[in-house]
Amino acid sequence: LDEVFSRRSFAKQPPAEKPSRKKIRSARPYSSRSFINRVLFSLALRSFSGFLRKYFSLTVRTSGPPSCFSQAAQPYIIAANHNSHLDAPALLAAVYKHKGIQEARKLHVLGARDYFFDNSLKSWFFSTFLNVVPVEREETSLAGLRLVKEILASGENVLIFPEGTRSRTGQLQAFKAGLGLMALELNAPIVPACIEGTYQALPVGSTMPCRQKLSVVFGSRLEMDYYEEQAAGLSRDEVYRQIARDTQRAVEAISSISANEEVL
Repeated sequence: LDEVFSRRSFAKQPPAEKPSRKKIRSARPYSSRSFINRVLFSLALRSFSGFLRKYFSLTVRTSGPPSCFSQAAQPYIIAANHNSHLDAPALLAAVYKHKGIQEARKLHVLGARDYFFDNSLKSWFFSTFLNVVPVEREETSLAGLRLVKEILASGENVLIFPEGTRSRTGQLQAFKAGLGLMALELNAPIVPACIEGTYQALPVGSTMPCRQKLSVVFGSRLEMDYYEEQAAGLSRDEVYRQIARDTQRAVEAISSISANEEVL
């Protein structure tokens, strides 16, 4: 502390200006993007939705009301298990079927910066065709939180895989507390979702998918009002972890539910 105070004169100097970075295309609202980008993303949605329907017989199920994740105009966070690179396309296709292409266009996928954005070609491909937004894999950074806040503030939605990486065994891993931090601090309801069959179709280490029936199950929303009340007697960190645990339990609970099945 003494060392910091001895150098306080340096703190008075204005920080050097950093070159402004162009805003990430996939973090922008769909309506504000270029015509070409909108066309490419729409074509991608239609294409892989058709592929998943024909090749994987993808089904969509709900464990709650049919409108479980769109009961209000408030933007939401979809939190799902993560077993395969097929997970994001399956979720986008499921939203497309359940609520239409306009809703699917508004879903931004949070993806690991060190994996999906480690070179310019991958950055362009995943941001253009899967609407992937780069975030840090291991922790919720302030920059990542601001990015998600901007997306939700624009009226659009976010898909996050709270395990942080794909499961190597197909078993659900512990959800990271960053999910709770985002949801609580941004007051965004969480829609739990369970993806089934993608581990068998394209597990970690495989390059070509095999034919396997896939399904996506959506659960009822977790509202943040309840957790705000809990925050009065607990630390914020404890509440973040509680939200993550409750979401994980919800994903586990809905995985065996087969009510309200709809075939894509």
